[in-house]
Amino acid sequence: MPKIISDYERERTQEAIIKHTRQLIISKKGIKDVTVDDIVRSVGLSKGSFYSYFKSKEECFYKVLETAVAGVFEQIELIKKENLSTKEKAEKFLREVFLADDRVGYYFSTIDIEALFRKLPPEYSGMEQNFIGNGLITEIMEAMNISHTQSEALFTLLECIEFVAYKTISQQAKEEVIDALVQSFAEYAGKHSTV
Repeated sequence: MPKIISDYERERTQEAIIKHTRQLIISKKGIKDVTVDDIVRSVGLSKGSFYSYFKSKEECFYKVLETAVAGVFEQIELIKKENLSTKEKAEKFLREVFLADDRVGYYFSTIDIEALFRKLPPEYSGMEQNFIGNGLITEIMEAMNISHTQSEALFTLLECIEFVAYKTISQQAKEEVIDALVQSFAEYAGKHSTV
């Protein structure tokens, strides 16, 4: 007879799977090398139990991504409430959210996200724009009161910041370049504020 688990236990177990999968993605620097065996070993579940929570590894990855994006918007809401200029808010967002060491989004490339959505069931189709490219950036900019007409320039600056953050160069050079790019982004965002 199968073990009966409470809704609370089910929710907590699913949260643990998502948390451990996120940690694996970060430690393996991407989703390509993360297997269901890695996940269940990390959480302490059987493979069969994993599939009672998620239909596939891809669905689990989607939940990790969805949780990460929700966390970004929670942090943006907190930043928006602070008595800061748009420039200061943009800089704070970049330094504390976008460049956070535990930001799982770094490890989901556009190609990974597109491949992920091809493997997910039809009910997920059309959602990928919420996680990649200008779609996500436009949402972030609207939340930060930055004119969406400037999304291409700001998206390009974000790509530059992300590229440098993961480029293998000296720590001093990395910090100097990131600082210059963050300042450029913040100044540009401040000039194009909608408030």
